[in-house]
Amino acid sequence: MQRAHIDFETRSAVDLKKTGVHIYAQDPTTDVWCLAWAIDDGPVNLWEPGYAPPEPLLDLVCRGDVVCGHNVAFEYHIWQKIMVPRYGFPGLVYSQLDCTAARAAIQSLPRSLEGAGQALGLEVQKDKKGHALMLRMAKPRKARKHEDPDALLWWGTDDRKQALFDYCKTDVEVERELDRRLRIMSPYLRKIWEMDFRLNTRGAPVDIPFVFNAKAVSDLVTDDFNRQMAEATDGEVARTSDTGALKAWTERKLGQELDSMDKASVVELLSAPDRLPSGVGEALRLRQSAGKTSNAKWDQFINRTDPATGRTYETLLFHGANTGRWAGRGIQLHNLPSRTALTPKEVQQAIQILLRYPPETAYRVLQLVFTHPVAEILSACIRGAICTGERDEQKVADYSNIEGRVNAWQAGEQWKLDAFVAFDAGIGPDLYKMSAAGIYGVAVEDVTKLMRQIGKVSELALGYEGGPKAYDSMAANYQINIADFHDAVIPSVDQSYVARAIEGWDNYGKTKGMEYRAWLTAEVVKLAWRDKHPATVDSWKGMASAAVRAVNKPGSSHRWGKVAFMVDRIGGAPFLMCRLPSGRLLYYAQPRVTEKPTPWGTTKSQLSYMSVNSVTKQWERTSTYGGKWCENVCQAISFDLIAEAMLRTEAAGYPPILSVHDEISAETIDKAGSLAEFERLMCELPDWATGLPIATEGFVDRRYRK
Repeated sequence: MQRAHIDFETRSAVDLKKTGVHIYAQDPTTDVWCLAWAIDDGPVNLWEPGYAPPEPLLDLVCRGDVVCGHNVAFEYHIWQKIMVPRYGFPGLVYSQLDCTAARAAIQSLPRSLEGAGQALGLEVQKDKKGHALMLRMAKPRKARKHEDPDALLWWGTDDRKQALFDYCKTDVEVERELDRRLRIMSPYLRKIWEMDFRLNTRGAPVDIPFVFNAKAVSDLVTDDFNRQMAEATDGEVARTSDTGALKAWTERKLGQELDSMDKASVVELLSAPDRLPSGVGEALRLRQSAGKTSNAKWDQFINRTDPATGRTYETLLFHGANTGRWAGRGIQLHNLPSRTALTPKEVQQAIQILLRYPPETAYRVLQLVFTHPVAEILSACIRGAICTGERDEQKVADYSNIEGRVNAWQAGEQWKLDAFVAFDAGIGPDLYKMSAAGIYGVAVEDVTKLMRQIGKVSELALGYEGGPKAYDSMAANYQINIADFHDAVIPSVDQSYVARAIEGWDNYGKTKGMEYRAWLTAEVVKLAWRDKHPATVDSWKGMASAAVRAVNKPGSSHRWGKVAFMVDRIGGAPFLMCRLPSGRLLYYAQPRVTEKPTPWGTTKSQLSYMSVNSVTKQWERTSTYGGKWCENVCQAISFDLIAEAMLRTEAAGYPPILSVHDEISAETIDKAGSLAEFERLMCELPDWATGLPIATEGFVDRRYRK
């Protein structure tokens, strides 16, 4: 079977980043400048409109051979929506596609062609100057004095076109070299990648009238906030979105410089309102409230929904994390508010108000009916924009504490597995109470509501070797100030934990940037939790040790529990691989072990590898530790469970349209099937997960909701 390598350069009046490729490719102004292509190791050829079709390439497509590209979904949509109807090319089938961007992501390399090429040190590198030219030629240019101002004009001079053609051919050369250096997708991941392709091409239904009404009300809220901001700052800050002007005004009022005006900085400033000069607190609260209007989300729904189909596409990014988990893209449904002050019934009521009344009236009615700010109401309603037709519905189910269950399973924490089974059967307490009982040393039935809060934060913060800072950060997510629990926790727990924590404060705690009462409380809870979870603690140490041994002895396999580590060279570069229970591999490029001094005067082995920094997006060396290995493994196993469940539900007639974190939503036509069957399919255990207790909680509705 032959392999073709292709790359298009295109132009359009539509902004690809705003709309996504589905809408971009079918817009009448979108067309191709050229198509560069090569077959196997043959020369790179170029086709442009007006010339004879590239028959060898078209014959390959007709035979069903492989068509490879970087972010090949773009090439697929351009081919299907432009090349087939306008230029008479034969149709492509998604099952014959191969994507080097997806394969680079699987190996935890940079996803971009330039980044992956540099990380692997390819002999051919992407043309940076050509990239800038491509961006210019992808958009229309302004009309000159003698030209029709309403005409669609392009940067199509002969010299620019030739430079663009050379750039396109170089991209094919780089992509082909990358294809040679990367591993082919395993059959397991290939099934998931094809399912992901179908999901993104299937799209999700959007209630367009609701979105437009919500956007109009959101604009009214923003106008109101801007008016109040101007009044609060004596006209010096005209818009709540002008953080530069707000920062300068606040600094002048405070008489000090501020590092930032981001969400965390605003929260910190508002935590001491008595110390703020007149007007500053009001201005900061306006900025905080305006951030909840979610204007950008409504704009994204409008820009990325096809008016002809009423659907939005490309909502998931395959292998968005090195563990395999999806990332959100497009409308970014993974970034929706996880908690809201509104009940589900109140959200439904608000949506009906937004649909029933014109925007100005809806704004007033929302203010009259609810005590919550309208900005917060709109934020709570965003999920409802995903809505099926009247005859159809969504079946939605969420895995219950999937990572916590996986962590107990991979570690062999049997008492906890038994507790999950008992809870699922309705004969045992919830795990937050169980955790609290272990920390406080009391019977489960004696756990108070306050104690349960400590148990909940512990389960969420400590399973991956988190310490006091991680605990404090997680507590803050639930509006809990851990220092407030000091007087309740310290006298109630085993006093040996308190003594160890006090000693820890003197040795290293005071350097961690936390207030004493908060640190001591979190440290005591951490110590008690770890003593209750000996197998989990052992798994952190065991995974870290196995990974280090694998790096120190390349080519040999080192197992801990349900995973194994090994180092091998792939395409000339060394990779540390972690084999999961499913058989899937996690990859870590260019692993290295060094000896790192400890605060206790000894040294310990420190493993590091190259990865993409999630904040800076730079390719850089990253150190890791036992808890991080545990987190990677648990998140990866959770992904395998979710992805395999999506394959099962799709095959059974429940086609997924969304996956948000641990949740799956399927759209069923004419309300076919049942929630019970959908959840049963999700809870089927693959052979490799025997003994893992999983449970789901779901609902049926036309509208997506929390």
